[in-house]
Amino acid sequence: MTGEGPACYHCGAPLREGERRCPDCGRRQYRTCYCGAMLPKTAAVCETCGADWSPARRRRTLRKKRPLRGREVALYAVGGAFLAAILAAGARRLLQTLAAVAAGSQGLPLPSGLGRQLWLVVVGGGRAIGHAAVELASRGWQAVGLLAVMLLGAAAGTIWYLSRTGAIRLKRRRHSRRRRR
Repeated sequence: MTGEGPACYHCGAPLREGERRCPDCGRRQYRTCYCGAMLPKTAAVCETCGADWSPARRRRTLRKKRPLRGREVALYAVGGAFLAAILAAGARRLLQTLAAVAAGSQGLPLPSGLGRQLWLVVVGGGRAIGHAAVELASRGWQAVGLLAVMLLGAAAGTIWYLSRTGAIRLKRRRHSRRRRR
């Protein structure tokens, strides 16, 4: 950068007076403010209306208003299709395994139909839950303690999720004295 005249904020290439795009990297050099004024990309505050254009503010705005890109959407769709196929194959294999265990415990051969295998898994799962409930009931206060720990974990997980999605805020935010738009 020679210091003579305007230069690109990104690559430092010299610009002609009033040029809106860099001839080297092609980046726009100006943005339109909320009030309609043109201001340089590097400006943190609009001189006309005082709007905040700090980097943190721009990141939040860009994240919300990101346009859809066809190639990116197609890539995610293909990835989702492959992931769904893998999960479906894994679920089918798990169902067959659980049905084989349930059939073996009852002395029955493994049925070939998906519906019958699913029914065996449901019946076997019901029996397993029943055995677990009897075992927990015989332990008394240990079961209550385990339940309390699980409820605390569920509450912590819910609070974490709500704070990550922005439904609740765990940290106090400092408010600047400047008026925000």
